[in-house]
Amino acid sequence: MTDRTGTRDVPRAAGRVMGMAPRDASPRRWRPLLWPLVLVAVIAVLMPIRDRLDKAHITLALLLVVLSAAADGGRRVGLLLAALAFVGFNWFFLPPYDTLVIADPLDWFVLLAFLGTSVVASHLFHRVQREAEEARARTGEVATLASLGAEAMTAPRADGALRVVANTARQALGVAATRVHVQRDDGTSTDGTSADGTSADAAPRGGLTGTGATPATGALDTVTSGDEHPAGVDLEPVQLALARGARVAVLEGSVVRVIPHDGRSLESALAGTRVHRLLVPLLGGARTIGVLDVEDRAGLSLDGARERLLSALAYYAALGAERARLERTTEHLEALREADRMRSAVLASVSHDLRTPLTTIKALAHEMGTLGDERSEVIEQEADRLNRFVTDMLDMSRLASGRVSLQVAVTPVDELLSAALQQVEGSFGARRIAVRLPPGDALPLARFDLTHAVRIVVNLLENARKYAPGDAPVELMVAREGDRLAVHVADRGPGVAPGEAERIFEALYRPASSRPDEGSVGLGLAIARGLAEAQGGTLTYAPRDGGGSVFTLRLPAAELTEIDAG
Repeated sequence: MTDRTGTRDVPRAAGRVMGMAPRDASPRRWRPLLWPLVLVAVIAVLMPIRDRLDKAHITLALLLVVLSAAADGGRRVGLLLAALAFVGFNWFFLPPYDTLVIADPLDWFVLLAFLGTSVVASHLFHRVQREAEEARARTGEVATLASLGAEAMTAPRADGALRVVANTARQALGVAATRVHVQRDDGTSTDGTSADGTSADAAPRGGLTGTGATPATGALDTVTSGDEHPAGVDLEPVQLALARGARVAVLEGSVVRVIPHDGRSLESALAGTRVHRLLVPLLGGARTIGVLDVEDRAGLSLDGARERLLSALAYYAALGAERARLERTTEHLEALREADRMRSAVLASVSHDLRTPLTTIKALAHEMGTLGDERSEVIEQEADRLNRFVTDMLDMSRLASGRVSLQVAVTPVDELLSAALQQVEGSFGARRIAVRLPPGDALPLARFDLTHAVRIVVNLLENARKYAPGDAPVELMVAREGDRLAVHVADRGPGVAPGEAERIFEALYRPASSRPDEGSVGLGLAIARGLAEAQGGTLTYAPRDGGGSVFTLRLPAAELTEIDAG
C-alpha cells in the first residue's frame, strides 16, 4: 500500500508507538463501564447463598472480578472495582448485613487483606500492560526502521533514499511536513525531481531541489514530504542548525530556540512550550552535512518514543546525505575522466592529421633548397620542431590511455648512454657532457625498454642544456643502488622553486619563474616520467648541492646471469 508520495505505509505498530489512535479504540471506551455491572451481577448471584458461603469463597469470587477488570481496563478500573467490591463485601456479606458496621474484629483483617490484594494486583497488571505496550512500541520502531533501511538501501540513487527517509519520518511521527536539507559545497543540485516523481518546477512540494543559502553555510538541496508552508520554508533555522551543529526548535510566535547538548531530553528542554518545528543536525563524521526538519503547525509531541525514533531517522538521513555527497564526487570524477579521455582522443586525432602536411612541407622545403633558396633551411628546422611537438602529443596520448608498447629486455647501460649521447650531439654542439661511470671494467645491467629509456635520458639532457649556464657542463652519472640502476643528470641551472618539485612533471606545466623558451611546451618531463613508470622505473627531482638540479632515472637492475639464462 502506498501513500501519495509513492512510499509504503509505516507499519501500524509504529503508528501506535507515536501515539496515533488505533482504529478499534471506540468500543474500548465503553468496556470499563461494564465491570461494575459484572460486579453487581456476581453479588446478586452470591446473595441467596451467602449464609452457606465461607468468607474465603466470597473473597475469591470478588477478587476474580477485580483482577479481570484490572487486566481488561487497567489500573484505574481495577482500583475502582476494588473499592466497590470492598464496600459490597462489607455491606452484603459481613454481619450485621446491609450495614457498614463490622461486628467481628477479625473481619477487618479479611477486608483489608482483600483490599490490599486487589490494589497490588491492579498495580501489577498495570505494570505488565505498560511493559507490554513499551515492547509493542519498540517492535513498531524496529519495524519502521527495518522497512526504512531496506527501502533506503535498495534506492538506486541518494535522492530516492532521502525521499524514503522524509516520507517515513512524516508518517511515523504523524506530522504535517518533513524535510531533509543536504548541504552541498560544489554549488550543484543533486536532483530536480519531487517526492511524487514530478519535476521541481511543477511541484510545490516533495523533491530534491536547490533552496539556496548564505555563503557561510553553502547551498542546500531539500527533499520534502507532506504539505509545504504557504509562505515557503524559512531557511534561517536551517542555517542556524548547520552553523551550531545543535537542535533548533521554532516555537509559537516564530521564536527560535537553540537546544544545547546538555543531556536533557527534548521533552524536558522544551517543557511548557508549543513547538511548531524541530530541526535536528545530520552529522557526517565530525561535521554537519544536513538537517532533518519536521513541522506541524498544530504542535509537535516530543515524548521519549518520538525523540528516540527521531534520532534514528536522523541517523538514516545522515547516511543518505553522505551518500548524496559521495555520488556528486563520483559523478564529478567521472566527468573529469571522460574529459581526459576526450582530450587524449582529440590530441591523437589532431597529431595524426598534422603528420601529413608536415611531411609535405619538409619535401617542398628540401626542393626549395636544391634550387638555392636559403629560406628552405629555416622551414625545415621549424617543421622538425613542429614534428617533435606532434610526437610529444602522441606520446602523451598513449601514456594517458595506457597504450604504450614496451619491449623490456636486460641491456648494458653503455648502450643506453651511447644512444642518448649520439642523439643530443647536434643540439649540444661544443657544450660538454661530463660522463661518470661506476668503477670497474664491466658496466651494470638493467631491465628496460631501450628505445623509451633513450627517450627519457635525451629529454633530461635537453632539459639540462636549456636551463644550465653555457659554460657549465652537464653531468651524466650512473650508479648501482641496491636492486636499482640509477642514471643521474645534473646541471648548474636555477633549480626548481620549493613546492614545484612535483608540478614540473605535469603535462604543459611551466614554472612562472622560467624564462621564455620557444623550443619547449612543457611535455618533456611529463613524458619522461610516464615512460619511466610504464617500465617499472621512477623519475625524481632533487636540488643539487651548490645550486642546480639533479634528475634521477631509476630502473630495475639486472645480473649477467639473466642474459645467459635468456
